[in-house]
Amino acid sequence: MSGLAMATCGELLSAAEHRLVGSLSLRPMKLDPGLAEAQGLWRGSPASLVTHAYRGPRISYARFATLKSDGLEFGNVLCLPKSSFEVPILGADLVDLGRGTAMIAADLSPTTPATHLDTAFSERLQRAQDGLTPGGELPEWCRRCFSAVPLYTRFTMNQMPRAADALWAYVIAFTELLAVAKAAPRASDRVSEAQRVYCAAHLRDDKGLGLLKTMFGEPWAERYLCQVLFPGPQL
Repeated sequence: MSGLAMATCGELLSAAEHRLVGSLSLRPMKLDPGLAEAQGLWRGSPASLVTHAYRGPRISYARFATLKSDGLEFGNVLCLPKSSFEVPILGADLVDLGRGTAMIAADLSPTTPATHLDTAFSERLQRAQDGLTPGGELPEWCRRCFSAVPLYTRFTMNQMPRAADALWAYVIAFTELLAVAKAAPRASDRVSEAQRVYCAAHLRDDKGLGLLKTMFGEPWAERYLCQVLFPGPQL
């Protein structure tokens, strides 16, 4: 990640998207044009939201969203493995509030007992966070969904290299887990239900998503949230 040592959150999200698309042989999914891009307002300044979606041999839905406005940049990642593979969900939030500080949260969230990270992966992801400032206590709804080793850090922009490396560790771990996963069709119903619960929890409990309603209007945001941002398991 040395090439992204002083990257913005948007640039870091783009790098993660590029890596995941290449590593997982993802191909673009066609989104509703009215939802793939949007223009709105934030405190009198223009706001733009661009979303790319993909699917692949082992991924039913991968989505990368970038929101920008004056002094504000958000990135969000969601990767749902096909339900026949018992692999965690990859989710990440990247936030730059334009005051010299930023936040990254990421996790490989389990869907069945078999998708809980083993000791080696857990220790590796924990080591990736060494030296980072914890972001604070996670909300209860996050603790119900997340693994035992989520990444949650708040940092000044000169600490971006360390935070970027930590996020990269989760991206790489996800690709490695998916590459070696064996199909387990009997687990499909459990995996699909866990993915549905994960997406529903974000829609119900993540108060930060209300920002989209402020920027782009409630009717549009409701469609976007349910159809694009956290649509649940896909066929």
